[in-house]
Amino acid sequence: MDVGAPRETGTTGRHRHAEDSPGTRRGAPFPVVLGRATLALVPLLWVTAYLTRPIWMNAPIVDGHPDHPLATTFFVLSLTIGVFAPFLVLPVGLAEHATIDPPGVLTVTTVLGRRRLELNRLSRIGALTVSSQNGLVQHFLYLRAGRFRWVLMLLGQSPRLAGALRDLIASAVDERPDLLSARARTMLRMGTRPGLRQRIALGTVTFVVGMAASVAWMFLAWSLILAGWLPST
Repeated sequence: MDVGAPRETGTTGRHRHAEDSPGTRRGAPFPVVLGRATLALVPLLWVTAYLTRPIWMNAPIVDGHPDHPLATTFFVLSLTIGVFAPFLVLPVGLAEHATIDPPGVLTVTTVLGRRRLELNRLSRIGALTVSSQNGLVQHFLYLRAGRFRWVLMLLGQSPRLAGALRDLIASAVDERPDLLSARARTMLRMGTRPGLRQRIALGTVTFVVGMAASVAWMFLAWSLILAGWLPST
C-alpha cells in the first residue's frame, strides 16, 4: 500500500487552494503602513505649521503664498495629502492582500483597519476604471454588504480576480444577477454584457458623476488643509 500518495495529494490540494485564494494572512502592506504613518503625522505637521506661523507668515508674498522654505514645505505636503486623502480615510485596500478567512468572509486591509464583508450577503458589486494622463490604467472593485458596509479593492492594471474570490462572486451573481453592475459585468467578463446604448449611457453617467466627485473632493481636502496651515492674504 502506498501511503505517500494521499499525503502528496493533500499537499497538492493545499497548495492549489493557496494559489486560488486572493491572498494569505500576512502583515499590512507597505502602502497601508505608509498611509497610517501619514495619518499619525498630520496632527504633528499641523501643530508645527501653526506654531511656526510667526516665522514665515511675514515673509514676502510670491504667487499667493509666503516665500519661505517652511511655507513651501507645508504647501507641498498639503497638496500631496489632499491627493491621497481618499486612500487614507476611505475603506480602500489592495486585492492582492485580501483574504477569505473564515470561509465566505472577505477581509481587506485598509489604512483605517481590516474591513470584513460576508460575501453571501452582498447587496451590490460595482467596478471603476481610472486612467491617468500617462496611460496607466487602474481597476477597482466595489463591494457593498449593507448601507454602510462597503469596501473598494484595487485590482491594479489587470481586472483579474483570484480564483476563490471570483468563484464566490460568480456564485452570488448566479443567485442574484442584479447584484452586478453593468460596468462590473464588462470588466470582470461575468454575466450578460449590456447593450451598446446602455453601456454608453452608464459610461457617461459614471464619468460625469466621478469627475464631479473627484473635483469636489480635491477642492474640499485642499481647502481644509490650506486654511489651517497657510495664512489668509
